[in-house]
Amino acid sequence: MPDFDPHDDTSADHEQFEKALLAQERDVVGVDTQDIDAMTARSLVDDPIDADVVTPIPEECVLIHKPSGAARDADREAE
Repeated sequence: MPDFDPHDDTSADHEQFEKALLAQERDVVGVDTQDIDAMTARSLVDDPIDADVVTPIPEECVLIHKPSGAARDADREAE
């Protein structure tokens, strides 16, 4: 059996990855949108629609990213 090489040990990688994801989640949840006026908010939605990057589905309050087909919940996602 070969000697243990600590540089090849990946057992804690999943923990680091999960910590990074949790930190990103906290950042998204903590986004303050109260300082955005109505005109800016409207342009943040209209610009990608006008550029034909997303398709709105008003009944579901969702934007569909055309190249990837991924759905974005407009109430929860911030980028």
